[in-house]
Amino acid sequence: MFGISYPWLKPTWEKLTQALEQDTLPSALLVSASQGMGAHEVIDSLAATLLCTNSSNEPCGFCHVCSLVEAGTHPDLHQVSPLEGKSSISVDQIRDCNRYALESSQLNGLRIIVISPAERMTEAAMNALLKTLEQPPEQCVFILSSFEPHRLLPTIKSRCQHWHIEAPMLDELSSWLDKQGEGNMPELYKVLCAGAPLQLLEFGKKNDAFEQSLAALEQFLQANFAHPNDFTSVVLKGDAISLLSAISISLLELQKSYFAPTQSVESHQTLHSLKSKLDYQQAFDMAQRLNQLVEQLTTHTGLNQELLISQWLIESKC
Repeated sequence: MFGISYPWLKPTWEKLTQALEQDTLPSALLVSASQGMGAHEVIDSLAATLLCTNSSNEPCGFCHVCSLVEAGTHPDLHQVSPLEGKSSISVDQIRDCNRYALESSQLNGLRIIVISPAERMTEAAMNALLKTLEQPPEQCVFILSSFEPHRLLPTIKSRCQHWHIEAPMLDELSSWLDKQGEGNMPELYKVLCAGAPLQLLEFGKKNDAFEQSLAALEQFLQANFAHPNDFTSVVLKGDAISLLSAISISLLELQKSYFAPTQSVESHQTLHSLKSKLDYQQAFDMAQRLNQLVEQLTTHTGLNQELLISQWLIESKC
């Protein structure tokens, strides 16, 4: 079904609706949001509206075109994502898109190409797309969806109209969490998820790996002759990069707490305990090196994660 069900998406959708009514949307758009914001609702509704034959500002949901879009069989709607088993969008996939963009519509309307997540394109793929964006085909709209727009080439971003979906204000987030029966969500979790409601809700239900990782880090720092295996084994059982990123953000919150009390630290037992084991400079150094490690693991696949994580831990006690 089409439509905007999350309240924090409505301001962006209303502005998009105005642009649709005024016919001011360009041939390339970049829609960015944090993970867990439900941005797909905006993108799906936008694509459906552009293709719908009965309405110019929202999909009618009843016409033949809308039925095809909802069934995922519309011949003029092309979705591009990493292939199964792959972490990136290849240059060959984008070259196929470029050829598709030049073809005629099969239903005598627009052709829509959605690339998601756009930051997963390789550099070669971005350069291939750039050539098409520089001379956009008629009756074709590119919609780039991104969680990390800073990873896109500046030249790609400069040729797209950027629509950023903001996280909800604290009052709106708290109200929504209350309705979901999760009104007592820890403040630290809200920080870790950057206020993204859907990610926060999911994190709150599956927080064991994070809590175990943070506890293992505390135990490692507390013991005089600790071995890093306890921490690395916990981290490597889950999504290592996500867990390390969450610990990095936690260490950043810890740094803030040395200057003024922060609810995210004071209300979290393990993180508050870490404060007694680290001074500000130690927390700063650990976080800085951990950020570098996360970037390294994100950028280069196939690295020995266990070895690199162990090295980070051991250096943290030096």
